[in-house]
Amino acid sequence: MENNPSLYHQEIFGNSFITLFPWMTIDNNTTDKFITALTLDILNPHPYMIAKVQISYQNGSKGNLTEMTYDIKPYTHHKLKMNELMMTKFHDPYDIGIYKSDYDSRIMITSTIPISVTQGCFANNKIGDSFTGILRNHHSSVK
Repeated sequence: MENNPSLYHQEIFGNSFITLFPWMTIDNNTTDKFITALTLDILNPHPYMIAKVQISYQNGSKGNLTEMTYDIKPYTHHKLKMNELMMTKFHDPYDIGIYKSDYDSRIMITSTIPISVTQGCFANNKIGDSFTGILRNHHSSVK
């Protein structure tokens, strides 16, 4: 039985995705520890081929590009837990209510064969949401 990529729902399966680290606002007057859990669920729908998936992002704390490669087995999904220290931290440097971030919060995901990416984001491991990753060639000017 041949796997036919043309039958995949085009908004869910693809080879290139872009998403963001979640954001949080830093209040300089408090010491609250706000922990956000970010996961990426990568689904390989192919019955025979391994998906070689590369995830890359700018490491805000180190200022360099971080790249990780994973082999996702056929007909399986792999859950990746991202570093909670990488959440996009907005702060008000001038104390006037205009918040900014000091680094690029994009996460780029590429694969050798079509995959699906679902991102989960939970604040303090209690409240959150999951959503499908956005195909990069459909919704972004980043190539």
